[in-house]
Amino acid sequence: MTKFHTIVLLFTLLIMKAMPGTPLTDTLQLPFADNFDSGTFYTNGWIAQSGEWHIDSLDGIQVPCAEFKTTEPLTDYDISLESAWIDGNSVTDCRIKVDFSHKLLALNQTGNEKLFLEVFSNGSWHPAFEMSSSNSNEDFLQRKINITQFSRGKIFKIRFRASGLNSNDIESWLIDNIKIYKLCEPPYDLITSVPNPSQSPCNSGMNDQWMHYDDGNNFTNIGLSTGGFWRAAIKFNPAQFSLFDNPMLEKIKFFVGEAGSSFSLMVWKGNVSPELVYTQHVDTYSPMSWNEFNLDSIIPITQGAAFWVGYEVAQFESTFPGGVDNGPAVSGFGDMVWSEQDGWKSLSIDYYMSYNWNIQAWISDNPDDTCTVQSYNVYANHGILIGNTEEPSFLHVMRGGNEYICYQVSALYNDGESSLSYERCEYTDGCPNATEDISDQQIQLFPNPAGESITLNLIPGIFSGAIFDFSGREVENLTINSTAQTQLIDLSSYKPGVYLLKLYTADGIIGKKFLVL
Repeated sequence: MTKFHTIVLLFTLLIMKAMPGTPLTDTLQLPFADNFDSGTFYTNGWIAQSGEWHIDSLDGIQVPCAEFKTTEPLTDYDISLESAWIDGNSVTDCRIKVDFSHKLLALNQTGNEKLFLEVFSNGSWHPAFEMSSSNSNEDFLQRKINITQFSRGKIFKIRFRASGLNSNDIESWLIDNIKIYKLCEPPYDLITSVPNPSQSPCNSGMNDQWMHYDDGNNFTNIGLSTGGFWRAAIKFNPAQFSLFDNPMLEKIKFFVGEAGSSFSLMVWKGNVSPELVYTQHVDTYSPMSWNEFNLDSIIPITQGAAFWVGYEVAQFESTFPGGVDNGPAVSGFGDMVWSEQDGWKSLSIDYYMSYNWNIQAWISDNPDDTCTVQSYNVYANHGILIGNTEEPSFLHVMRGGNEYICYQVSALYNDGESSLSYERCEYTDGCPNATEDISDQQIQLFPNPAGESITLNLIPGIFSGAIFDFSGREVENLTINSTAQTQLIDLSSYKPGVYLLKLYTADGIIGKKFLVL
């Protein structure tokens, strides 16, 4: 008798069109590259605001390179190296990225001297990346920066802007190997499963999420015994936004303890002494509960700088308005507190209170950066085209017995076909019967981001699990305790980065992403 096996492939790519721009003449075309080997800025139309930006004939990935260096000390300076106009009108669906390498020789690591990458379009300069003199890097570091929201369907230009308080604190900024190009990205989150025919495929969804360190429960409340002003914040490093292409802060929620205090939402950026970039007064709130607030302005999260989210509270004496979980604290990230007397401190390190603030930040990808996919090509066993679909799933029906088959998927844009996704393989050894309806919303991991360990809330119906890194490689196979309500997963040997936890049930696969710091 002929057997039929089915495998469902799931893959994710955000969908939305970009608005076309107005063509101009005498512009650079994509892809554009400059390694400054001509020895002059004039070849590709760069404009140096002053002689501090020049060609360095002694350094570079391969000499020469562009350099910002002063011969006389400058204070409160702001000097740019600006590109010619670049034509992004030809890109309608794919993304536009800037690659470059940079090097900093810092004499005094004050953090006050900065280099910005900015993009000009629609009449304004937009921040894309920021570096500071907090650390020297004596070797060139490569950056890949997504500028789609400021450049796709537009005529645009970029600039490197050196700014600071005292140029004597650095020897120079060096820039080399600039490349601006269109990138048609392949689908991601490729999942294969052998489903019961009556089950719908399970999609892992978008990257939009609440980012936080607390476990979701309020354990106790904190306040100043003498009353006054203070601030609570959670801090994120740039690597924690690696799931996103253009992360944006849209909402903040936090647990309010006792009534009677006044709150303002606040957002900061920077590492040690963060700069306040946004504030919004809270008009009304409910005490002893979680309160969620939409921001009046959506805040872009600039690549290259730490990002802080929290609130300022004005409280009366002997009240306790700030809610915390029961820890353990993610020290220096989930437990930052500010007072006028002490500045920024860690609750756990400086005050011996191992709690995380009950503060959460809703982070989403900028919708102006999403891509229009016409359809998907599905390939099996190393490049054999087996089908095309306009939906982000594909049902592969095979004749015969048990098989081991590997899949990759590409995305088809107006701009062309993407490269292939990473590979997923499946063995078609029968199909499990459905028993229970398990929602992935019932599965929780905390804290996320994680440190040495992470706790998994369990529900009936999970029979095994595995953890994969973001390239799709299996890192660990998990034995699930089906009688326990929670399970602690040791992450002490994990490298920092993004991971995917897969839980296998009779109904299919549940996927949960988490970050290891």
